[in-house]
Amino acid sequence: FQKPGTAFALGRFMKTAFLVLGSVKTHGGEVRRLQVMAKQEFKAAVVLAKPGAGEGDLGVADCAVGCDLMPPQGTAMALLNKCHGAGFKIIGVLPLAQEAAGLGALIASALGLPGAEVVAAGETGTGPIRHSWDHCPSHSWITAMESLAESPSVATQWVVPAPVAGGSRRRIGCAGLAAARSMGWQGGATHSVLGGIVKLCPGDMRIWDLAMHAYPRLNPWVSWMRWATGLEVPFKLEAENPAHCYAGLRLVRAPQSGVLMRLPRAVMGRDEVLSWGYTKAVGDMVTAEPRTREDFIGYVMMKSFDYEQLCLDLRRMAEHVSARIEVGVAPRLIQEAQTIRDHRH
Repeated sequence: FQKPGTAFALGRFMKTAFLVLGSVKTHGGEVRRLQVMAKQEFKAAVVLAKPGAGEGDLGVADCAVGCDLMPPQGTAMALLNKCHGAGFKIIGVLPLAQEAAGLGALIASALGLPGAEVVAAGETGTGPIRHSWDHCPSHSWITAMESLAESPSVATQWVVPAPVAGGSRRRIGCAGLAAARSMGWQGGATHSVLGGIVKLCPGDMRIWDLAMHAYPRLNPWVSWMRWATGLEVPFKLEAENPAHCYAGLRLVRAPQSGVLMRLPRAVMGRDEVLSWGYTKAVGDMVTAEPRTREDFIGYVMMKSFDYEQLCLDLRRMAEHVSARIEVGVAPRLIQEAQTIRDHRH
């Protein structure tokens, strides 16, 4: 979508423009301010790229382009082609939303423009895959967390350790350490989500369970308890106690909204399955569109020597369990479930 008179034929003349990357929550007033300054200071236009862009965005930008904020190289090139096809030469990339940092880094790099370092911009803690720095007194590691697309703050999957390269591992570790220290941390337990919340306690008990499965000779619980009593706890670097597998956990959602009628007693038997369980009971109201962690009905925990395979196995197993769950949707069943809940309380 673009305003009349802003398109120019390729090969004859292209209008200079700033590429502003936004999210569905980007405020129009912010984009409009950039548009005014781009015109005054640089005689340039503003191309707004964000998910769900439409004609309504033309009030604050010269051109609006719909795009996915995931940062694969193909997404970056497709967006650049759209801009060029509309007659715009990009002279600067401005990520106006943290979710767009990775995509912005790729585009800026492709154009030779200033921008964040590419692998690094994706470490900032937003989007479907986030990272946290987790620490117990005897060891620290990086956890990969997958979130709900519609609720990025709600994690649905955790994998320990995150498959990040040495340079990225150091950056994430330094950022997590600095954030924890700013909260008064002095060596105990901490869970520091990059660009997000910092907890001076285990972020989630199951994250430590995953670490126990991933790292040999690691018991974060015992090391934490020893530290709390003032005993000396030897700290092991990653090189001294490397992970021997990936361990992950994925939450299970209901197949449809309604009343939970039946839960399968066992999941598909596989050596890779470490544990599984339910957080809802028969008779509870459930939803197929979770917005909080409490909306999920259970979990599966698995291990693998390959990260991509583990993520695939977790997704398939969660879908397998979900498919065997029975949910009733009749109004009478919903009313009965409400009555049971009222009696419980």
